[in-house]
Amino acid sequence: ALMLSALGAGMASAQAVKTLHTNASMIAERSSVAPGDTFLGALKLELEDPWHVYWRNPGDSGLPPAVTWKLPEGVQAGDFKWPAPHAIPLATLMNYGYEHKLVLPIEFKVPATAKPGDTINFAGKFDWLICADVCVPDGAELSLAIHVEAAPKTDTAASSEIAASLASAPVPITGSATVVRTADGFRVAAVDGDLAEAAKAAKGIHFFPEGQEIIHAASQAVRRGDAGVSVTLKASDYAKPGDQPLPGIIVIEAADDTLKSWTVPAQPGATPDGVSNASF
Repeated sequence: ALMLSALGAGMASAQAVKTLHTNASMIAERSSVAPGDTFLGALKLELEDPWHVYWRNPGDSGLPPAVTWKLPEGVQAGDFKWPAPHAIPLATLMNYGYEHKLVLPIEFKVPATAKPGDTINFAGKFDWLICADVCVPDGAELSLAIHVEAAPKTDTAASSEIAASLASAPVPITGSATVVRTADGFRVAAVDGDLAEAAKAAKGIHFFPEGQEIIHAASQAVRRGDAGVSVTLKASDYAKPGDQPLPGIIVIEAADDTLKSWTVPAQPGATPDGVSNASF
């Protein structure tokens, strides 16, 4: 079932598709795979300015990219590994997403039954909503044909693009994540040494929730400390009364525009010491 086309050894073949406002393609960190291999591929969208696509929580409006796979028997694809989003204001709304370029990594598993000489076609129907001052549904049928060899080979250019995307994806925090209910919203606190260090020289710090409990367009008051950061947020009409979890991520934008992010599974609890010595 895996032998779909004959390619030169060590070759990966992908066709870029021009859609309404993107160049869309699939890339992979492998130019050839081995039986039983696990590797990262990615959806790559190069977006026309000023268009944007969405994070897994799009904010006030929008839909995140989705895929319906058409994979050979035994080939497995994991969930998207989302890089850190940007907050994108649009009139009175605040959306969460990506401008210019999105590389959205996906883990693939090759069955141990694959044989050197086979070619595996990693194919799917991708759909996304793309917006500027208007929103339009967009999408493409994309595929990536990769040769099977006894040992895998690396695609250096694609590997670096995927690694750059993963570098901004959220990592677990090492300490506590708490949320306190305030008069008009929430105060989320995250304790993590690397987060605290990155926050010192940050030019932007933003909390992105998993759900709709906050007013996305409201300003966020950030305070920094030696142990981490706290962010004060305004509750939306979707928030329940009283204490409640408020999971999300904190994204830090460095002076050179690079993003880093941390998973913040905030549970009700007192704001810890060391997260609010200095305002941002």
